[in-house]
Amino acid sequence: IAEELGIACLPYATGIEYHEDRFHFHLSMSGGTQVVECLRMPAVITVAKYDFPLYPSFGATRRARHEGILQWGADDVKPTAMGSSGSRTRVIQVFPPARTSRLCRRVSSIAELAELLGQALHREDNPQQNNGSAQEYLLPARRLSWFDRSFVTYTNEAKQQMLGVASSTLEKYGAVSEAVVREMTAGTLAHSQANIAVAISGIAGPTGGSDEKPVGTVWIAWQTGEGRQHAQHYLFSGDREQVRLQAIREALSGLLSFSK
Repeated sequence: IAEELGIACLPYATGIEYHEDRFHFHLSMSGGTQVVECLRMPAVITVAKYDFPLYPSFGATRRARHEGILQWGADDVKPTAMGSSGSRTRVIQVFPPARTSRLCRRVSSIAELAELLGQALHREDNPQQNNGSAQEYLLPARRLSWFDRSFVTYTNEAKQQMLGVASSTLEKYGAVSEAVVREMTAGTLAHSQANIAVAISGIAGPTGGSDEKPVGTVWIAWQTGEGRQHAQHYLFSGDREQVRLQAIREALSGLLSFSK
């Protein structure tokens, strides 16, 4: 429906908040909850309630084999939800998926994500390996490696001195915020030879959290040299190491998507 109407779709929403004239949706994801907001309205929101992890462990999967499966019949579902008689909607066309040779798989290993990212950017840096097709995100031709440099900016002073983050931005929004990570990616591109960058700012714990920004709060931003930019808010669960690993995984996944 969202694709047909050309509007946003937020799947698996488990909660909603209204803050500063904006709706914030909690989406279920591997390792925790993702909090997002729609840049434009209207949008299609699908709601779900989970009493178990979205991606259960191997042990939980084995235990589930012995659990009873709840089965619903037509009498258990409201007619309006099924498009039956009395519904305000009707099926006007069915779009079967097109035949494709593309294979998809879920990659959760950080090492494998890093390897895939390196391969993708290495191909971008060697156009002759791409059957002559023009690629969008290229490092300078004189460079042999796809990785240029990194900045470790734990303090506000480091963010200002190394990446040019404005002190007014830090004072107004705090270090862990959308505005700051967006300025961090812009500063990374301005102070390097790369044309694709990622920035992370978060509270991994065990201390440092607050009611407004609890432990596990992470902001990640991605940006290309052409000006394409995106920032995402996450609320990860687990201890300090688990929060950091989840943030790394999401950062690499975003870079891989931006490099395509």
